[in-house]
Amino acid sequence: MIKLGSNKQGFTLTEVLVSMVILMVVASAIATGVVQASNTLTEIRLKELAFEKLKNETDFLKAKVFNGANDWSTADCNDAYCLDNVEDGVPCPVLMEASYCYNITRINTGSTQATAYEIVTQIKWTGIYKKEKELSFYAAQMVR
Repeated sequence: MIKLGSNKQGFTLTEVLVSMVILMVVASAIATGVVQASNTLTEIRLKELAFEKLKNETDFLKAKVFNGANDWSTADCNDAYCLDNVEDGVPCPVLMEASYCYNITRINTGSTQATAYEIVTQIKWTGIYKKEKELSFYAAQMVR
């Protein structure tokens, strides 16, 4: 006959509870880090989209000025602008909303043969933390 001893092996309730608390602290730290990384990546993506849109708009205005077009007017900075390409009839996602404006003024070059214009473009958007972000470009363009 086998006699069972009183020496039982295993963990006490206190040891299990302490290990669960430690695991919860580690898990919450990992979850916080993942959320922070995701938010940072979203902010970077929004800034890249704004940069590309502003660069394209500035290049378009430079081409218009270079080709001698003078039918521009200053864009209202309160006009709605979408950072992402959306289909017609589809509303712009709130996070992608921005405002775009530009100003074109003639530069006094001191010469009657050279004509140049100053182009200032600006785009503003609200980041993921509800903080307003802004990018501006300045360009001088000669007229052909």
